[in-house]
Amino acid sequence: MTLRPLTEVTADRGDTVKYLVNLADGATVETVFMRYEDGRRSVCISTQVGCGMGCTFCATGLAGLTRNLTAAEIIDQVLLVQRKQQERITNVVFMGMGEPLLNWEAVDAALTILNHPDGCAIGARHITLSTVGILPNLARFGARPEQFRLAISLHAPTPELRRALMPIEKKYHLDEVLDALRQPLEHGEVVIARSGGVTRFPARFQLVLAANPCPCARPSGNEACSCSPVVKRPTGWSSWTMTFCPAHPLTVPARPCR
Repeated sequence: MTLRPLTEVTADRGDTVKYLVNLADGATVETVFMRYEDGRRSVCISTQVGCGMGCTFCATGLAGLTRNLTAAEIIDQVLLVQRKQQERITNVVFMGMGEPLLNWEAVDAALTILNHPDGCAIGARHITLSTVGILPNLARFGARPEQFRLAISLHAPTPELRRALMPIEKKYHLDEVLDALRQPLEHGEVVIARSGGVTRFPARFQLVLAANPCPCARPSGNEACSCSPVVKRPTGWSSWTMTFCPAHPLTVPARPCR
């Protein structure tokens, strides 16, 4: 075990616990345990110390990137929470600090160990990776044979609004990310949903409210957004949802985005 908890904050009558975890070199990351009534015991894990994406609504992104985590440090977050809670972890979400696809080698290894019967033995459909859409490594993720789940962080219904919130939009455009999710793997392109009886990747798109001037001003919840026609169900996908997340005020000083 390479980690030890420094502090923990409990909410929801003990069903949500956020850990500030100390790494061997003194760096810290956050890990969150979530207990659900349906029996799920989920852990939200970090993949980097800080984040270099510079999203304007994200405290981690505004703090900048320090370093990547190792595969051991990623997996140890799950083991640490399992030991602390004395409950078997059933679900893992790569939605903590950092952009998972910019630490692909470690994340790739962690996915294998988390899923392997001789590792943590967590089903692939119970593991979700969230990304802003790093196209080269999105292709590598899609090429894996397991049925891992994917969450795309859109955070705005149009490229213009997304660019104002997320500097990565200048490099990997929203249209390119959405188009990549529809491309066939056979042609050497990105694929997240494959037909032909091979495998199928359900996807979840995340849209932040209050951080952008969304004209329809929908409340949080899984409602369709009338002002985002760019987001359409890809052909042949059996599972596709849009999640609306309210933005929270930042408590750290903002700095210019990269």
